[in-house]
Amino acid sequence: MNRIILSLVVSCIFPLLAVEYKVRDYKYLIEKMPKIDSGLQEIHFKLYEGYVNQVNLLNKLLENMGADSAFTFQAIKRQMGWEFDGMVLHELFFSNLGGDGKLSPNSVTSKKIKQQWGSYEKWMEEFKETCNERGIGWTILYYDPDKDLLINAWISEHSTGLFATATPLLVVDLWEHAYLCQFKTDRNKYVDTVFEYIDWGVVNDRMKNAPFSSRAKELRKERGDQMSLVEKTLPAKS
Repeated sequence: MNRIILSLVVSCIFPLLAVEYKVRDYKYLIEKMPKIDSGLQEIHFKLYEGYVNQVNLLNKLLENMGADSAFTFQAIKRQMGWEFDGMVLHELFFSNLGGDGKLSPNSVTSKKIKQQWGSYEKWMEEFKETCNERGIGWTILYYDPDKDLLINAWISEHSTGLFATATPLLVVDLWEHAYLCQFKTDRNKYVDTVFEYIDWGVVNDRMKNAPFSSRAKELRKERGDQMSLVEKTLPAKS
């Protein structure tokens, strides 16, 4: 019975899944980031393109799948999380690069960092230490919309440990393909170089446009916060 129901669901939703994702052009970063080898960047862009292609391929397989292919359907759905997260995390990473690495002290992000850590330097120390986690993955500065907090998080691979409902503000790729060809095993030097090119304008826009909860609004009032964020209020948790 369960298989029949799944087959009916599969046959109904497949036509909606054939959405083609486009590869975004980040080659402008080669000129904007001269301390990172152009060859390394080209390799990275090509790898990102592979994730986009895989997402489109999986969607195409789903579109053309028969109603009796429940096992294959489930396998593709599991793989989709890996490929989709790999695509989106790379887009977030590349998009927050190409800047001058300078965070305006008057920005919303700067004020929030100082509120929690006391200084930008203390926050950066924790963020960079998070980048030193053993293994492959990502370091992400998240905004938690329920507690109105920033969180430095380590994400293993692509799809393990992502923070549900939190907004990624700053994303740094710590897979070996991102740095090994140029920086060898010196991950610290790679991270320091990346920080020279962070586009804090992009990060700040993500912060300003992040949704937050009714509880977060209450916490801000209690603290007397003067930070002005775009109010995309989430429903209060019960």
